[in-house]
Amino acid sequence: MSSTEHANSSPSDPEKENSESCGYGTPTGFSFNSMPIIFVQFARLFYAGTKVTDEMISEVIQAAIENDEDAVRLSLIFASSIIQKYFIKKRYSRAVCKRFVDVYEQKKEEAPAAIYSLLTASIVEDTDFSYRLFLSRNGESAIVIREKNQTLSEGTTGLSLWQAACDLSSYLTFNFITPPTKALELGAGCGLSGIAAASLFPESEIVLTDCDANVLKQLEMNLKCNKMSERVKTLNLDWTKFEKTKDMEGTNLVLAADVVYDKTLLPSLCKVLSSLITSPEVLCLVSCTKRDPTTLEAFEKQLTSSGLRVREKCICQNGTFAVGGNSFTCDLFPHSSTLETPTVIYNIVRA
Repeated sequence: MSSTEHANSSPSDPEKENSESCGYGTPTGFSFNSMPIIFVQFARLFYAGTKVTDEMISEVIQAAIENDEDAVRLSLIFASSIIQKYFIKKRYSRAVCKRFVDVYEQKKEEAPAAIYSLLTASIVEDTDFSYRLFLSRNGESAIVIREKNQTLSEGTTGLSLWQAACDLSSYLTFNFITPPTKALELGAGCGLSGIAAASLFPESEIVLTDCDANVLKQLEMNLKCNKMSERVKTLNLDWTKFEKTKDMEGTNLVLAADVVYDKTLLPSLCKVLSSLITSPEVLCLVSCTKRDPTTLEAFEKQLTSSGLRVREKCICQNGTFAVGGNSFTCDLFPHSSTLETPTVIYNIVRA
């Protein structure tokens, strides 16, 4: 299928409004039905605040110029209700809109008014937070993730979204995991992996844990954005002071993303994992960005010392996952990392 073929399938502050208004199942204001594939690819990247190439922009514009219906569809992407409410990083939005206007001018065509409107709305300076929007398969709804614009904010990196969480969320969508009775995420940060699990397994109990008060507050905001505050719990969990509670009993899916970065915390982390992996029926997935190979080596050694082992590794890079001799691709959760680093997803069991 060529990129021009069609698929079959002023920002306000949401915290001042009813934030129980968006999430998987809530309309975005458009649908991918009958949209050119290149539009679908662009929308996923743009809404998630990730890199869009000049070639993609040129191809999108050419398709819109050649087909009036596609021009309307492009306008819907830039003027959707969700992007008006949950604004992506304004500096990023401004740059992308400006690139669209420039290419339209080069082609001696008028850019759609929706692009100018979003460009104007993006001129004001960024607040200290923005949103990443991960569109569903049909584009009609999204997972909304609020994050701080600074990587290190309020003494923690847990207020920003990281590559390992995006890749773990993608892994969950294609790996045909049996719906768990209860899923628990460790070091949840922005909560993407746990919220993705809650979207995939609507009948399961979901618990998101972290130990930083500001991170837990933002977790609650993200649950509200995705209409999940009634069914997903948050829990203050400090690995160094771990005590198993009733909220953890019955957990048969353990998730963690980008928690393997400090070697001094590895004994505490593995102690928690050992306590949660109580039987062969417990699926434990720990997603790690491979920045420093020695840190992952230390993690694997600590797993062995804690009576655990790696049953399987999945290696992901650029949206392609290699596991058990098979490979898969998933574009539902694009990430904005500019580092060419793979993600390693560990499937951990008792030794």
